[in-house]
Amino acid sequence: MERAEGAAAGRFDTELWSGLSGDFAAPALAVPEALGGVGATFAETAVVVEELGAALATVPFLGTVAATEALLAADGCDVAAKWISRIAAGDATATVIFDPVLIGDDAFVDDSAPFAAYKSASGWSLSGSAEFVIDGATADLILIPVRDDSGCTLYAVEGEHVRRTPMNTVDLTRPLAAVTLENSPAEIIGKIGEAENLLARTRDMALLAIGCEQLGQSKTTLNMAVRYARERIQFGRPIGSFQAIKHKLAEVAVAVQSAESAVEHGIWAAAEGSAEELSRAASMVAVVCGPAAVLAAAECIQVHGGIGFTWEHPAHLYYRRALSSEGLMGRPEHHAERLLELALA
Repeated sequence: MERAEGAAAGRFDTELWSGLSGDFAAPALAVPEALGGVGATFAETAVVVEELGAALATVPFLGTVAATEALLAADGCDVAAKWISRIAAGDATATVIFDPVLIGDDAFVDDSAPFAAYKSASGWSLSGSAEFVIDGATADLILIPVRDDSGCTLYAVEGEHVRRTPMNTVDLTRPLAAVTLENSPAEIIGKIGEAENLLARTRDMALLAIGCEQLGQSKTTLNMAVRYARERIQFGRPIGSFQAIKHKLAEVAVAVQSAESAVEHGIWAAAEGSAEELSRAASMVAVVCGPAAVLAAAECIQVHGGIGFTWEHPAHLYYRRALSSEGLMGRPEHHAERLLELALA
């Protein structure tokens, strides 16, 4: 349970991250070569995200992927020029606060805005707080969307100007933190009040990345359950030969195949589709992949029986991650409504 204890304290696996960001160059995959990256596409990044999800790896990759997409979409601004090459080289990590502004929740109102921006002679500053920030305890750069009378604006705040508190959550393998800003110096990404398209792209790519994680988890827990069903003997037969177990695993297999199809379509939309196609694909990923991960993890525990409920068995870690990820950027029901709206539009 070392990784669980590290995540609860806001730490990540520095050895694994060093390998990923070093010779493997994972943070640089989707970054153009001109900016110090590998020049690949999100398809290559998706493979890494899926494998990290399958292993429940405690590394700051998900937040960094989302932040990198935002910076790339705002290519040309000072913040992007300053940070993209550092992130690609593995010298810095970043994250995005996934609050209602980014998710696109219509229930969000200005009076409940978690952050407020102020302009002074020395520049912009932000005040406010948010919880459940992915890698918020360690990120060197935090991107924060703020909504005001002029619209939405995306700001960048360096980690040294943020007060962070690691959170104890149901997911024992993903470091989450509460962050507080008090007149913290900030820089604008893009133009004031013109961040809607940038935020939409960031939101959709983050949903797609989470879906890749969930797919990796779903495949792992399905394989784990199938393997155990073949090996566990009861009444002189493998339990996988019993109809009740067969039905459970078949239902999970269908859900995992649906999730894989949704992710593959999302990867295509990210590379070749329009902004509208990407939004529809991202919502579909959120609708399908979250429930698939929860179902696969829950049935994995059931197939394992008594041992599946123990602290020593990893099944509960996958179940915790699945529950947490499913609501990380809005519930599947929210995205189903959004998908309907996009289809009707």
